[in-house]
Amino acid sequence: MESSVRMADALPLCPQCQSTIHADWPYCSHCGSRLWTGPIPPPPVPICAHCGAQADPTGSFCWWCGVPLARGREPVLPVKSIAGAATVEGGAPSVAVGPAPRSSPGTASRKAGPARPASRRSVVGGVLLLIGIAILVTSLFVGWYAVSATAFDDVGGSSFTASASATLYPLNYLSETFTCQGSSVCFANSTYAGAYSQSSFTSLGTLYGVVAGLVVAGIALGAGAVAFAFLGGYRRTLWAGRLAVLAVVVVVLAPTLLLVAQPAVLNAQGAPPGGTSPRSSFSGSCTGSQCGTDVAPGETTSASWGPSIGWYLGFVAVVPLLLGWLEIRSRRKRSAAAGVYQLAR
Repeated sequence: MESSVRMADALPLCPQCQSTIHADWPYCSHCGSRLWTGPIPPPPVPICAHCGAQADPTGSFCWWCGVPLARGREPVLPVKSIAGAATVEGGAPSVAVGPAPRSSPGTASRKAGPARPASRRSVVGGVLLLIGIAILVTSLFVGWYAVSATAFDDVGGSSFTASASATLYPLNYLSETFTCQGSSVCFANSTYAGAYSQSSFTSLGTLYGVVAGLVVAGIALGAGAVAFAFLGGYRRTLWAGRLAVLAVVVVVLAPTLLLVAQPAVLNAQGAPPGGTSPRSSFSGSCTGSQCGTDVAPGETTSASWGPSIGWYLGFVAVVPLLLGWLEIRSRRKRSAAAGVYQLAR
């Protein structure tokens, strides 16, 4: 009995209610009165048992790995933007920074839940890209360049008309047609359709092979951009915008290369006629002696050449590709301005 009294006397008493207290208690556990006026030590910071990050004491889930901090607690919805975060006395935002997780890179993003679905802007951008891809695919199967020539003459009181035309396609395909009507001096009509190499236009076939390769590359890049745009998520949207830009650049190169290089390639395959022709300009027309041929008295000759539907479609496809990139880029900017909780996905 005597030892227990001595132990009780050794502990301090609350000055208000005379209850036994501990020396390190800032408040009495019985009456709640303040025991001293010195600074109160801060409460211990909770630590996530899963990843070791300093947890938010007002939240229910770890901000880093998403694991619940305590079972049976009602979840607290996070603020989407850190603009309204609480500030300390100096005015700077108070942000708790925890230690680096012990898991491997990419674990946090995988545990944070499924990626956000594609936004409306990403879907609209993907549809526009699909329209551009469809136009590019169509352009591969129509002519990119056309040449036509007509000659009219009267021989021995018998008039005749001779016509020649050629259409050039990007997928190693060339079609030529020659017709002559109205006189016995006409040669037999002829038609050719096949590879460039079989019609002695090997260099021209190589040029159109490069053009076709650029178009196919634009289609592949655009398809990759569409896939990333439809999958959603900030990083996928970022890659969708990059691939869309590359697709636009490659697609513009295809008709531009043909515009610049084709006259020179034709010139290298034969002597220039001395007048205006596809060897001297990418598009144009001529009549009579302007075409660089000897014209007999009474003979009428005319020719025209220039890009065909496929060449124009190459530039038309750039419009939906650019619009799709702008929609995806707008979505990416909105995602970059979002809060840390959205970016974590």
